[in-house]
Amino acid sequence: MFEFKDFVATNDKRDGQNRFTVTGKVWVPTPAYVPLLKKPHMRHKGGWELLHLEVQNKEGMPLQVVTEQTVTFEQDTCSPYDKLEIAHAEGSFFVAITCTE
Repeated sequence: MFEFKDFVATNDKRDGQNRFTVTGKVWVPTPAYVPLLKKPHMRHKGGWELLHLEVQNKEGMPLQVVTEQTVTFEQDTCSPYDKLEIAHAEGSFFVAITCTE
């Protein structure tokens, strides 16, 4: 039901910053669905970063019009891992975490 593309995860260490940023695009069946990336309540013990992709309905049941929505996650500290798993209702996928210095 949802399609995911162009996900990028970056640890930004330029100019003394330490910031972890994830951006991507989600195709949703209606513009009322808003995708959100969230940290899980409980941390797993795998050797990678994990975020949950949740889709919230902000307007009830509008017309079905497939829409591309941009989703972003930002954290004020870099991730210590080199890969990110994005878990969603239909499964999960991995994204490499790049570092800019």
